[in-house]
Amino acid sequence: MLDQAHTVAALACMALIPLVPTGMWAYARVASADRVAAVAAANEVLAGAPPPAGARLQGKPVVYEQLAWQGERSLVPVSSYTVSTAYRLWQPTTPAALVRHYGRALPGWTRTVELVDCQILSLPAGCGALYATFRRSGGELRVSAAEYMVPPVPNAPAGTLDSFGVDVSQKP
Repeated sequence: MLDQAHTVAALACMALIPLVPTGMWAYARVASADRVAAVAAANEVLAGAPPPAGARLQGKPVVYEQLAWQGERSLVPVSSYTVSTAYRLWQPTTPAALVRHYGRALPGWTRTVELVDCQILSLPAGCGALYATFRRSGGELRVSAAEYMVPPVPNAPAGTLDSFGVDVSQKP
């Protein structure tokens, strides 16, 4: 009798095994950030902190999902979304001028500037390449002014760029 009970219990457990991935998938969907609300919130930040006057959007903004942890994408919840944009400036400018521009556009946000080793970019020392991150509760705006300096802008002063990127992650 006890052997039959163990057999029934073992068979019942084996029958439930296919439900585990389905349960994990359902959890990932329920626990994920709301894409529509997150992208709308990021677009509000972009609208409130426009690029310098005369800059034009290059292409369409791209939305990237950030997973809560590494793993099979369909089984891991999305913790946030990042809207990535690129702009072409109407005239070359320095990365430092971009940081000042966004500092004025985002008062009250905390600013962190990360200088990039110019040799990594095959540029002369002191080229001014940097990443600037502006943070406030629930949000982050990152100005990418390093990879856009390669190759140097033709007929422009050294240390300037004619394009840059902005990534925004904002909780709704």
